[in-house]
Amino acid sequence: MEAHIQRAVGRAKKHLMQNQKRSWARSVACWNDMKDSLEDAIKIGGNLLASEGNIVEPCDDEEQEIINRANKIEAHLWFDVYRWAIENDRFSARERKLVSNIYISVHRGKKFRKVNQAEGALGLMEKTRL
Repeated sequence: MEAHIQRAVGRAKKHLMQNQKRSWARSVACWNDMKDSLEDAIKIGGNLLASEGNIVEPCDDEEQEIINRANKIEAHLWFDVYRWAIENDRFSARERKLVSNIYISVHRGKKFRKVNQAEGALGLMEKTRL
């Protein structure tokens, strides 16, 4: 794999250096040509990313309990929190967006898989009680 990456980097450098004009690297033709020359590298990269997305770090019992607690919160509750935050001008814009994203994900059946995500979600839910 490393050798494949080295070849791709070499091809990219050679491609960018073939025309020393500053405008070459800014042109659409340059990047279209580069995309074509690196097509096999892009496929491999996409496959790696797809497989990495399925990897979940193992966690201890305490962390799993946090994840389970966050996963027990139903989508309609996340929507209620989102609506409450807007109506009462609570949470920052970033936090409201995060609650909205959590609602959409939970509504679609997605579960929290990482403890840091679950802790963040539980923290937002806790802020509603303050």
